[in-house]
Amino acid sequence: MFQMSQSMFIFNVILSAIIGRSLASEIENKSIRLYINQIGIRKLIYGGKELALLIFSVFIDILLVLTSIVFYYAVLVHNPNVASGIFYDSNVSMEVAQIICNCMFWLITIFLVMLMATRLKTLVCVGVYMILYIIMNLMSYIDGIKYLSPLHYIVVTSSNSSQIALSTMIFLLYSICAGILFTHIGIRKIEKMDL
Repeated sequence: MFQMSQSMFIFNVILSAIIGRSLASEIENKSIRLYINQIGIRKLIYGGKELALLIFSVFIDILLVLTSIVFYYAVLVHNPNVASGIFYDSNVSMEVAQIICNCMFWLITIFLVMLMATRLKTLVCVGVYMILYIIMNLMSYIDGIKYLSPLHYIVVTSSNSSQIALSTMIFLLYSICAGILFTHIGIRKIEKMDL
């Protein structure tokens, strides 16, 4: 169920809409001025919003995992043709790696859409993110450039290959670098904006 939620990409679209709404709409209707007058440092405003969204994303991730486990035992355990009913089997490392990689992908989504929200309106952010998601999905299957796509690492962890641990560690490093880069650019953009 957890892998299915990632492949449907509806959670990513909803997350991008929430992120875009949290920053782009406040810039658009000038309500961000209240924060600027009270806090004064735009870097803290941007960082605080990003941190709140990161915590929200991790909470939703944990909730989705718990819901998946509950439904697995409530519904599928009674149908041996579909599920084994065993909680801990040989695929547990792959499943944990999938959960970690999906969570890291959601964090990259937050960093990327927050950066876009400094310049674009909410609906435009969602539309651009959907296009970028499709491009990332296509890139993950093209040799040579597939390592630039974050979705490639999710595909590798889903394939149950021997490279799960290595791919998860590389994706963790990728997520940290992307987060630092997108946050730095976003802070610089919001500091230069005339709000």
